[in-house]
Amino acid sequence: MSTRIWQDFFVCEDENELLAITKENNTCKKCTEQFNYGLCHTYICSEYRKYPLCKIQLKAKQSSDGTYQLYLSGSHDHQQRNTTTRLPSPIREVIIRLSDNGLVTSQINKVMEALHPDLSIDTKVMNAAHLQQWCLLRQNVPPPDKQHDIFIPYYVANDVNDLFICFTTRQLSSACKYSSVLAIDCTYKITTNELSLLVFGTSDYNRRFYPMGICLISTDESADTFRTLFRVIQQWASAVNNQADTISHVLADGAPVEQDIFSMQLVFDGQIFAIASRLMLLKSSTDAELNDFRQYFEREWILSLPYWYEGAACLVPSTNNGLESLNGRIKKDYTLRNRVALSAFLKTAERLLIDWSKDSEEKPFQLHITYKDDLKLSAYTWLQQQG
Repeated sequence: MSTRIWQDFFVCEDENELLAITKENNTCKKCTEQFNYGLCHTYICSEYRKYPLCKIQLKAKQSSDGTYQLYLSGSHDHQQRNTTTRLPSPIREVIIRLSDNGLVTSQINKVMEALHPDLSIDTKVMNAAHLQQWCLLRQNVPPPDKQHDIFIPYYVANDVNDLFICFTTRQLSSACKYSSVLAIDCTYKITTNELSLLVFGTSDYNRRFYPMGICLISTDESADTFRTLFRVIQQWASAVNNQADTISHVLADGAPVEQDIFSMQLVFDGQIFAIASRLMLLKSSTDAELNDFRQYFEREWILSLPYWYEGAACLVPSTNNGLESLNGRIKKDYTLRNRVALSAFLKTAERLLIDWSKDSEEKPFQLHITYKDDLKLSAYTWLQQQG
């Protein structure tokens, strides 16, 4: 990764002038960081979603006198636009005007066919029967030399309210051989039908996340959804990898908790966790307003799902950070944070799975922890301080 080169750009007298300069250079704020010298604002191209290769950045460092020293790195690059399933802007504007004038969908389609005869409108997936046929054509497991071909090991497509379509590839499925820990998370606002996208996978010994596949579902992260997914994974993984697949731990979303529970999550031993749990419940029992929360916490996170602390599963992450990051990239790089039609999303799903599959092949699953020199130095320094 190349190092950025920064150059002095401008000195802003106040925040209003800083705002004017950043707008003038077609940038928007990315983040704000707090340093010893004050605040530091970072700005990127305002059209970064359209032009992901645009490398321009501005940094504004706040001085003690209230001024901002502005630094520039890179320049605007709008040569290559990001791939998108959306229609070009002029066509979308025409459709909006037609809709505002009271035309229905069938009338708008006829007008667009007359105005833009070369416009390709994907109507292959229009109803449940077409969707079932689309899934059926992809149900067979590809041969071993087709590691990145998409297949659908399981599907239910009765209607938009009864949908469960699982996508994967041979390469993505291979991660099942190396780990029995399954991370699961749903992301929403993907399709215009309000369908949920369930992403699942596992992490290697260096905490790098490896997706195993995705499921397009009409429900959310319910117990029935998990049971269906577990059954599907065991069936297809056994067939593809020629070995039984066993899921020992599941990482899924939890409810927001307070600082005491954050501390409990760091526990490395089962006995210590049991003691900490009792103390936590005893502490909350002294506050009548926490009674409902205490009962919920004991029922859900002590009795039903107690294995959420660091020591519950050795050598595996206890959080879904890698999976959450992947969900963000789905919206940023593939749907461009737009809700797309089901027919368009099926193409997008195939494209993202192929990308993940190839990336998984280029970066093999690690079965040993890689210790970096700075980590060794930090550990040695800590031991010296303890002595």
